Amino acid sequence: MRNAIRHALGDDAYRRLTLYPRILRMVVRPKPPRETAALPQLIKPGGVVFDVGANYGQYARVLSPLVGTTGCVYAFEPSRITMEGLRLMCRLLRLKNIAFHQLALSDQEGTAQLEIPIKDGGHLGVGLARLHSSDNWRSISEQVQVTTLDSFVERAGVRCCDFIKCDVEGAEYRVLQGALNTLRRHRPQLLIEIKDAQLRRYGNTAKQLVELLDGLRYDIYLWKDQRLARVDAIDASPNFIFIPRPG
Repeated sequence: MRNAIRHALGDDAYRRLTLYPRILRMVVRPKPPRETAALPQLIKPGGVVFDVGANYGQYARVLSPLVGTTGCVYAFEPSRITMEGLRLMCRLLRLKNIAFHQLALSDQEGTAQLEIPIKDGGHLGVGLARLHSSDNWRSISEQVQVTTLDSFVERAGVRCCDFIKCDVEGAEYRVLQGALNTLRRHRPQLLIEIKDAQLRRYGNTAKQLVELLDGLRYDIYLWKDQRLARVDAIDASPNFIFIPRPG
């Protein structure tokens, strides 16, 4: 039946049709990442936060009420169809302090090809999309705009940055390289997905990323046993919190 519907509608219309029930399921039965439990300790009302790789809003839905009506969540998502789902999620949840930006963040500006895998059922694996993929997978390709976080902050006149969440399927090191001025000036707290295998697809490593942040005087934390625990190195857990050292 699904194949018949997809054939009748065409791939793009079918993917749009299947987008809505997926978003509704996420609204009704959310499955927030474990680390979202740490966010109330890190983000205060009035905060300015960046959600880099916002996907369908799994973090934005938590970040939005934390910063409140006087704060703002800048949500970055380069894919057209994923941005459509993100906007729909925020409309359904009545999140009014989200600033949507259909951009990829990296270490330089320009355009790039975003590869989004096609799953067996015909829908898109938007959470696995990445720039310049060399994997042998069925995918659709979308040309997207790319900028750096530093350039965005300057052009948009953003006066402060309190928190950055970054999950971009291996491009995290490049995002940080393009955010060095922001990190030095504003000293935001960070939540970053770190998977060495994904970072290596872009020619980087987890060790490089940790050394970069150590050089910027950040300490590593994990959300463990319902508390933030400082650790000396990263382990198999994919999501790490980085907090700037005082002074």
